[in-house]
Amino acid sequence: MKTYYSVENQITIELIHEQGITQNEELVLSAYVPGIKKSSQVPEKIDLSVTYDGVAGFAQKLYGLLRRELLTRKQFCVHGACVSIHKRVLIIGHSGSGKTTVALNLLEQGARIDSGNKTIVSFINDKLFMNAGTTAVSIKNTDSIPDILMSNNRVEVWDRIIIDYQSEAYGEIDAVVVVKLNSYKNILKQVVGDSRVHMLYPYFMDAVNADVVLDDNDDVLVGRAPEGTERYLSQHLRKTTVPVYTIEGALEFVTDEIKKL
Repeated sequence: MKTYYSVENQITIELIHEQGITQNEELVLSAYVPGIKKSSQVPEKIDLSVTYDGVAGFAQKLYGLLRRELLTRKQFCVHGACVSIHKRVLIIGHSGSGKTTVALNLLEQGARIDSGNKTIVSFINDKLFMNAGTTAVSIKNTDSIPDILMSNNRVEVWDRIIIDYQSEAYGEIDAVVVVKLNSYKNILKQVVGDSRVHMLYPYFMDAVNADVVLDDNDDVLVGRAPEGTERYLSQHLRKTTVPVYTIEGALEFVTDEIKKL
């Protein structure tokens, strides 16, 4: 059997599988593969054809393939959430830094989550734009589900709870914030010049998720960026007018400062 999906209505994906892909499995994909949507028609051209071998590890495999395809189009998968308050803010940080916690706290205070885990961005006329994002949020199964999401579809997989929220948002990003939750100091700092290029480059290139083991034979997808992509990203991070901040501290401080931007 074959099921078809698209990302941004541009990149077409063919999933080959023995049985139908369940709604819960699609929910998991939507938490890790930004912008993915099921297509009702067979596309004329297939960009990515992948054999579905079960949800465990497959979402990471498909993300790796999509990331490489997007890089050929000068688009970047950023490991971060995007929220809209009165402005759209891209929230990034290392794994465990508190990105999701901050995004969910802002949601409970009236913000909208535009992307929960991974966000596709591009540069247009020195501005930064969100093109698509993941439409489900992933939290630890030991964490409490926010009341505002309690009635949403969800599934528990591995040690995570995947919660659907179906955002369709896209558009210009007004600020980028690198967050780190801690209990001992509250710091807000705007990052300028070369420092912001060095700070943002690893998040935008997402090299941590670049190489993916594809199957039991240990074949590896090497996610090396196409020639010239690294220079393109560096140049546009330097030229973009979007303000960049680092915010560290307690959850209340971090969310309050984001709301003030």
